[in-house]
Amino acid sequence: MKLVDLNIANSNSIKFKNNEFNLEKINCNGDAVILKVNQKLLDLLKKNCKKIENDNYIIRISYVNSIVFSMNNKLVYNGKRSKHLCFSDNYDFNPYKRIEEEITIINNALLNNLCPKLILYNDNILGGKTKLLLVMKEVSQNMFLNNIFKVENDSVKFCPPNDCSFDFLKDLFYKSMNELHKLGIVHNDLVISIFFKRIIHNSYYDEIDKKVKFIDFSLSYYPEQQNIDCKQAFEFEKEQVDKFFNDFEYRLN
Repeated sequence: MKLVDLNIANSNSIKFKNNEFNLEKINCNGDAVILKVNQKLLDLLKKNCKKIENDNYIIRISYVNSIVFSMNNKLVYNGKRSKHLCFSDNYDFNPYKRIEEEITIINNALLNNLCPKLILYNDNILGGKTKLLLVMKEVSQNMFLNNIFKVENDSVKFCPPNDCSFDFLKDLFYKSMNELHKLGIVHNDLVISIFFKRIIHNSYYDEIDKKVKFIDFSLSYYPEQQNIDCKQAFEFEKEQVDKFFNDFEYRLN
């Protein structure tokens, strides 16, 4: 549901129905800011949206910044537009079209129980940049896979919830990623490299459903809609995940 009255006031405050709410910033990672919805804002949102229950919610604010380039059905680049201005100088980028694509992907993932529940969204322009606001259920930090498969400076540490095994969580990850691929979706931001260290990214373990799910679809896309060979796109993503788990298991042992 799009809620046009929900707007960004500044980096850590939200305007809604002529009220401004200063919210706790619980994370800031790259282009995204995560704010915790407080009780006053929650009460007002509940009056305007029947989908909202008594639960913990966050607002994710991200810069609309994704592009995909292909040539002869082969992937050339997929990622942040701001990282490759040489590619995008003559690229007709439409942020609102990209927002529609991202919301479609999120709803598709949600219908298949592959992401947290999305309640509301809106788009804003702040500082000359188009931003997307998403109101969704909060995920416990210790359930994120980067906090379970911890990559530290010179070591790795496996910190599973409720005695989950390495192979159990790894298998769940591949199962969920394959489900995304069957839907025709490339997540495109599941593994990141920082100072030559691979880190699992944007995924968490849902203890109730016993399933790995995903967040942050800001770089996700449908390869078929981009005239890209789907098999190539899915294999590329799988290769990055393979490298992470193989490297982590080797260092763990």
